Amino acid sequence: IRKNPELVDAQQDESGDTPLITAVRKGSLPHVQYFISIGASIEKANEKGNTPLWVASFMRYPCIITELVNHGADVNRENLKGNPPLYGPCCRGVPKVAEQLISYGADVFATNKNGDTLILLCCRNGQHETLQYLLDFVDEEFVNFKAQIDGFNAIMACAEQNRGSCIRVLHEYGVDLNQKTDSDNQILAEATPLHIACY
Repeated sequence: IRKNPELVDAQQDESGDTPLITAVRKGSLPHVQYFISIGASIEKANEKGNTPLWVASFMRYPCIITELVNHGADVNRENLKGNPPLYGPCCRGVPKVAEQLISYGADVFATNKNGDTLILLCCRNGQHETLQYLLDFVDEEFVNFKAQIDGFNAIMACAEQNRGSCIRVLHEYGVDLNQKTDSDNQILAEATPLHIACY
């Protein structure tokens, strides 16, 4: 690397991963610290648009998240699908990671290119503990936001994906279980969550 400093940010042919992203993916904090110390780019993304912080959040590595943020990583940098680092705990769980990212300034109101909110992503992926945590930061109108991809909101997405634990969390929050999809919904028009669950 001393003779060829450009190698510090060299990308693999297929994945586009840099050495720093590879170290993050493996969960090796010493290697992460080393690559940062020799000037690796904190924000250089791979072919999917995932930055080192995005990967650390998805892989659930709190110590590496802290290291990257302390060196200037953007907690709201979206990948090519419009998913921010908070996507990780909404997809794979670990509320502690969500709590950590939010404490660093992550935007809980982010939506991706499908129109999914982080609340919706928790419901689609059955992450009821992360959902419970995120509900403290949003209002009912946001919880009932319908994604453009299917016209479903959080409770409807839970019903479609058979996410009973998430349904219970939303019910305790006060979500109306009798609300309906729009009359022009292409999947199931004017359907309650119960209709969707049976569909």
